[in-house]
Amino acid sequence: MKKSAVIISVLLLFAVLFTACTKGTAAIAPELGDYVLSAYIVKVDRKDVLAVADDGLYFVSLSDSKVYENSKEIGKDELKAGMSVQIGFDGVVLESYPGQITADIIKVTGETQDKISLFEKVFEEFFNQREDCSWYKTVALDFTKLSISEPQKNALEYVFTNYLRTKTNADVIRSTREELEKEGKLKDGIFENGVILSIKENGDATYDFRAYTGPLGAEGSTFKAKMRNGEWKIDYTNYWIS
Repeated sequence: MKKSAVIISVLLLFAVLFTACTKGTAAIAPELGDYVLSAYIVKVDRKDVLAVADDGLYFVSLSDSKVYENSKEIGKDELKAGMSVQIGFDGVVLESYPGQITADIIKVTGETQDKISLFEKVFEEFFNQREDCSWYKTVALDFTKLSISEPQKNALEYVFTNYLRTKTNADVIRSTREELEKEGKLKDGIFENGVILSIKENGDATYDFRAYTGPLGAEGSTFKAKMRNGEWKIDYTNYWIS
């Protein structure tokens, strides 16, 4: 009888300790369901996020969704650009651009070096340095020297085009100087009322930015970028102009 009492006491002690250790932890995230989109977040708003997947760009409504990270529920306001996510939804995709889905469950699976926000910031800083951008009729984006995927390039074009709407009425296109010359859109090498913006990844943690309007209207710089506390810090060096 004494031995049985000791065993029961030990079991009760383990039960108390287990309850104390697990008290306050969130439940493990439920299954995502039959329809799952793997993506990473490009932009975050209060009611939705912009996410890029292998097959394109999506607005993801957060209206009735629950968000989990490391099997714990977190607030929707903790989602941020660069997070890799799995999105469980009802399978309905509205045929717009970007496509629109409503998330039931979002699982954060990791974080990426979000280069979309980096390159967007470089383009924005170029225009922020100019008081009057209204004379631009066309902005050509050259992404041929970037290592990001085609859907990511589309996402960069989309977010930058939306930014430009606040600065100018220019048309935004994807093209290179060589392509524009073949199409006859450059006269004597001059892109009238337009600018070609390009970024080249050098493979040594540096990038080259270039803005071209003509032989005597080009400028650029080399820059390094590091992410600190969730934000890109850019160090421009070797600025040049012609």
